[in-house]
Amino acid sequence: MRNNSSVIVENQSFPVITWIRYLFYKKHIILLSCEGYRKMSFRNRFVVSGRTGLIHLSVPLINGRDQKIPFKDVRICYREKWQLKHWRTITSCYSRSPYFEYYRNEFEKFFKNTSEFLFDWNFAALSWLKEVLIFPGELIVTTQLPSWDVEDARDKWLPKKFSAGEYRFSI
Repeated sequence: MRNNSSVIVENQSFPVITWIRYLFYKKHIILLSCEGYRKMSFRNRFVVSGRTGLIHLSVPLINGRDQKIPFKDVRICYREKWQLKHWRTITSCYSRSPYFEYYRNEFEKFFKNTSEFLFDWNFAALSWLKEVLIFPGELIVTTQLPSWDVEDARDKWLPKKFSAGEYRFSI
């Protein structure tokens, strides 16, 4: 049975599949641009499946991960060639996967184009995934908590829990 409730989640670029599955059952998916940046989260990380196990990729940030500023103001650092390294890792892991060739060009744009802010880069990737996966929920970006009843699922999915295999959510 579909639950048409609303939920607040952190803005992730390429979230884990359990995150996507969970949100498929939500009507409104709310992303707070004003929340403080939280380290040790999937806000600037994602995971790919490699031949020898999981590969954790992270987007480098100007001023590092210990920032006490709103998420919308966190800037991406381009001093290193992280986009090229990430794209090479992704193609190495998935180039022979079914359907990769159909999404490759659009997907690659995220690793060629530059966004100044992490929130914007994540939102662009998430919007693209929503379109590709025909995601039914509405993505809502806001600067304040909604006035209606809403579930707060921020930080329900964390890298340390993912590595420990703790993601077994029932819907």
